[in-house]
Amino acid sequence: MEHRLVSLEGRNLRGAALKHYAARRRHAAHGPVAQTLWTQLQVQKIG
Repeated sequence: MEHRLVSLEGRNLRGAALKHYAARRRHAAHGPVAQTLWTQLQVQKIG
């Protein structure tokens, strides 16, 4: 099983590229899913 986003682009749904930004509170508790997501975002950081 691949863990990646899948495009929904098709005949009735036009594709687009958008910039995404992520932020989180530094001094707050984060669960395991949020921590894993944040780590992946840092590893794959672009620009």
